[in-house]
Amino acid sequence: YNGQTIYYDLTHNPEVLDAPHITSIVDELKQHGPVKILANQYSKYYQPESDFIFYPAFFHAFSHGTYLDGQVLQFPTFEKKTKSFMSLNHRAIWHRIWLFVELAKHDLIDKIEYTFFWDPKTDPHNQLDQLPEYKRKEFEQFEHLLPRRFESEKHEHQKADITLGPKCHDECAINIVTESCPNLGFLTEKICKPLASYQIPILLSHPGATQFCVDAGFDMFDDIIPWRTWDSIQDDSKRYELTCKFITDYVSHGDALADWHRCQNRVIANRERLASDAFKKFCVEQFKLSSN
Repeated sequence: YNGQTIYYDLTHNPEVLDAPHITSIVDELKQHGPVKILANQYSKYYQPESDFIFYPAFFHAFSHGTYLDGQVLQFPTFEKKTKSFMSLNHRAIWHRIWLFVELAKHDLIDKIEYTFFWDPKTDPHNQLDQLPEYKRKEFEQFEHLLPRRFESEKHEHQKADITLGPKCHDECAINIVTESCPNLGFLTEKICKPLASYQIPILLSHPGATQFCVDAGFDMFDDIIPWRTWDSIQDDSKRYELTCKFITDYVSHGDALADWHRCQNRVIANRERLASDAFKKFCVEQFKLSSN
């Protein structure tokens, strides 16, 4: 290493940054030189630390028109939206199960473009144990409705939540985004996709996630989506009760297409922000700070 700075990249997958397996690796690396940990957790944006560089890798990749693996993505062209809501889900993370239960309870599954790839009959990997007991019992009433897959997912083993490929990104006004890790402030391509697709996002994630998007320069439509009423709530159950109540009320009684039509300039501005030089600089700002 010759005393050069060692960069330990933890931006691709959610990690508990002070977990023993992480700290032991960092301690070993420090024996060979100074260490900088690249972290995607937005807490490091608000509270910089000398050992960390906040690097929103998924946002930065999208700003350059690529997925994180380097595959070029095709940004959608601007089109008038013709459908109201969508939500694409893959792994059985507890907040996705919570949303599924609420949609099913209110008989709304068929009223939105909705997938949940998980099949509880054949796939035992899930986070049901992280739900409150009453929510697990509610799930048992509706688990027969899963999996929910698009035709392309049934025949080609494609997972709709991975890329911008599904047509619903072009068609739907509102994207209900269930981020990959609701217990860590770690944002992925899932929030990038509605910003790239001229959609209004509703973000289900860790506390402060939507506020971070605002601080990163995006319009999160608080005049339509009352995210400020839940975004800062630390209690997961309370946060998701409020979020899902709004979602079910909005799907049942709102006019998402009318809301989108009057916000066209704002969704265009979000797309422009995502691809802008200013946003690219925002994504790498802490590299500059760490070199000073």
